[in-house]
Amino acid sequence: MVEVSYYCPYCGAVTSVDRAPELRDRSVQAQPDPEREYAATTGDLDAADGIELVCLGDVDVPDRGPSRPATDNAPPRTDRQDGPIPGKDGCGRTFYLNYYQSPTWVEPRT
Repeated sequence: MVEVSYYCPYCGAVTSVDRAPELRDRSVQAQPDPEREYAATTGDLDAADGIELVCLGDVDVPDRGPSRPATDNAPPRTDRQDGPIPGKDGCGRTFYLNYYQSPTWVEPRT
């Protein structure tokens, strides 16, 4: 298992999940794809088409929201007046990770 982090599309906070390293990420989106089955972070992540994530935030990760460059040395933002501080307080909203799927390559389901 590896810990992988994803940015919340709503507030920019970072949420992490432990999953198998051979799963290939395709996209993170705010709304679920109706043609995919999503697993909860406590469910069978290998058997699903993606993961349903809840934005909980991570206090050790700097903000990389749309107004900041994606650099490892960017300090956390503290100037937000309209919601949680990205990278510190998660917004609690649900977002979705889609695994890569190819017409010629299908992820094994067990």
